[in-house]
Amino acid sequence: TRNCNATISIDINFPDTMFDALNNFGAAQHQCGRLQDARETYETAIALAPNLEQGRANLGVVLYDLGELNESAHAF
Repeated sequence: TRNCNATISIDINFPDTMFDALNNFGAAQHQCGRLQDARETYETAIALAPNLEQGRANLGVVLYDLGELNESAHAF
């Protein structure tokens, strides 16, 4: 059983790692079934680093899982 009650702390003093932290947090939310939260977290990560494909791919997957197929296709 997954522990989906864990909390996360992100140190905003290290912006170079912010994308990775948010991307990992979005993945944890996604795995716990918190799809809308994961979507918002991935969107924030993408806003910080729009050229990194990993964030858009992860957003595409969560959008697919939310049933938003058109938006999902555009995220990739």
